[in-house]
Amino acid sequence: MKETLQSFYTERITQFKNHRDSIKNQLRLSSTIRLLLFVAGAAGVYFLWSQWQVAVVIAVATFILFLFLVSRHENLKRKRDFQQALLDRNELELKMLDRKYYDRVDGSQFLKDDHEFSRDIDLLGPGSFFQDLNRSVTKDGVATLAAQFLSNDLTGISQKQEAIKELSEKIDFRHNYGGATATLLNNEKDPKGMLTWIKSYEAFVPSLFSWLPWVWFTVSILLGVAYFNDWVNGYIFSAAFFGGLAVTGKYIKRITAFSANISSLELFFQQYSQLILAVEKESFKSDLLIGLKSRIMVGDTPALSDLKS
Repeated sequence: MKETLQSFYTERITQFKNHRDSIKNQLRLSSTIRLLLFVAGAAGVYFLWSQWQVAVVIAVATFILFLFLVSRHENLKRKRDFQQALLDRNELELKMLDRKYYDRVDGSQFLKDDHEFSRDIDLLGPGSFFQDLNRSVTKDGVATLAAQFLSNDLTGISQKQEAIKELSEKIDFRHNYGGATATLLNNEKDPKGMLTWIKSYEAFVPSLFSWLPWVWFTVSILLGVAYFNDWVNGYIFSAAFFGGLAVTGKYIKRITAFSANISSLELFFQQYSQLILAVEKESFKSDLLIGLKSRIMVGDTPALSDLKS
């Protein structure tokens, strides 16, 4: 049995290594293309500066393409991280088969002196059942598993055994879910910290900024078109441009911090949606797992659909 599992996980490790290395090659190519695009765009603007209309078109096109390539590069990085997470989980299973788990979390922090049995049956601590069983990725997951161990809850044992048996056969689901969770942890912002920021957020710009930027943007576009066709001189266009910069500059620090927080939130929800989607797409047979899945449903509507709307 052990040899069969070792062969199984070794084969998966090779598969995920190949996928990861393939994405790494794509990342190298992506970096090269971005560099070449930047050099080509800069050269085009430099050599065609005398024909400033053409130079502007080249600069704008280069900027748009560069942003697209940056976005694509970030997507590739997330795919690489996911493949690395899958690779790590399969390598972990090989280590666990060889009983090499003494460097993992052992749950000692959850030991209680006044607990009826936590110190008596190697439930927690070095070399314990917890250390052998635990595959939790998050701190909350570790704490939840330890709480289950210490609860001495005898209700629904047969249902729990049925759910465990079903999950034991869903290796791809478990590893994909754990891998997605691991990539979620790569987000620099702590989810609880982001929640605190959302609850405590207060607008820092006057209410007129709800419509003024759109007016300013429209005027700037019109002036740009007029300047491009030599209908107005450069002073008017420059005044509008630098006037906008002056107004924005007053709030630049707060805008930068706000943008960073929003970007982290967007990334967090994108990654978190993958966890929800994984559960929604998976079909379960045991009553316990079906009940847990129903918790992420809003009526008969999947939670992810409700979240997107």
